[in-house]
Amino acid sequence: MKLYGELTKVEELDDGTIRVFGIASTGARDEAGETVSPEAIKAALPDYLAFGAVREMHQLSAAGTTLGAEVDEDGVTRIETHIVDPVAIRKVRAGVYKGFSIGGKVLARDPDDRSHITALKLNEISLVDRPCNPEAVIDLWKADQTRTQRMPYAPTNEAVRAEAQRLAMAAGKPLIGVHHIQGHILANLLEHPELEPPFLSLVISGGHTLLVEVLGYNEFKVLGTTRDDAVGEAYDKVARVIGLGYPGGPKIDRLAKEGDPHAIEFKRVYLEPGSLDFSFSGTKTGVINYLHSAEQRGEHPKAADVAASFQEAVLEVLVNKTMSALDTTGYSGVAMAGGVSSNS
Repeated sequence: MKLYGELTKVEELDDGTIRVFGIASTGARDEAGETVSPEAIKAALPDYLAFGAVREMHQLSAAGTTLGAEVDEDGVTRIETHIVDPVAIRKVRAGVYKGFSIGGKVLARDPDDRSHITALKLNEISLVDRPCNPEAVIDLWKADQTRTQRMPYAPTNEAVRAEAQRLAMAAGKPLIGVHHIQGHILANLLEHPELEPPFLSLVISGGHTLLVEVLGYNEFKVLGTTRDDAVGEAYDKVARVIGLGYPGGPKIDRLAKEGDPHAIEFKRVYLEPGSLDFSFSGTKTGVINYLHSAEQRGEHPKAADVAASFQEAVLEVLVNKTMSALDTTGYSGVAMAGGVSSNS
């Protein structure tokens, strides 16, 4: 359960710290359509205030203290906090934090209306970056379990896993390892439950470009991978040079519809004969060099033509490599996965 509210007042104190006031409505429904009774919040507040920490969103350490919280007759929870952490103070002053969230573990529900929470244990009061938006913060306390991706080759994985373990412990939830790429691939089952291994999958995302033979639900064979920039990474870098900003994939895809995919011949990299690996660094660099050369000549290529020609070069390599993998494996179709697969 989480309630979301807004900051109503910031008071500067002589010692450089701040006092922050806010409200949260107990009548609002969250994204799951649940409500919590004012009486439940009122009953849970004394135990929480004995501890009284207020945190920043996504942080476990305290940013200050909850000085007081009470539920009015109109069901509005009024919160007063003292923020002492320098980083949190700067974010409040800069307007980064715009609201409070109140999180709790559900203890009881109305037997006649299971969406109505009648008792809970408060776990946190946090500063959040969006007021009154149930999607602004992950509702950790209502989750059945906490999951983390298991990627043995990621250099920061141990730090990420340690943070996930702390989150799971704080929420009282079990921690289950989930492989990021397997999640991308098997997400196809949500739309196509009839899909069964073995099959071929093309994974195209911001950090990965892979051709994977799915031999079983937990058995995968990588046939080809990127040797430098992943396809989504190339999209992002080209989008930045064109002036589209992040994220590059959907923005280039939209702009490409207005351009000529054959206006500019950008490099297609296939590597050595028979290889199913990918390389998009050369194509990306080709676009950057083309634009720089045009600028030096005083020319201004049509951005839509650049986007369409770049996308054509990338898609041609993806399609041809995938067709080669189908010929090699004997499969008749391919399951696409990853964020870039959302492009048209």
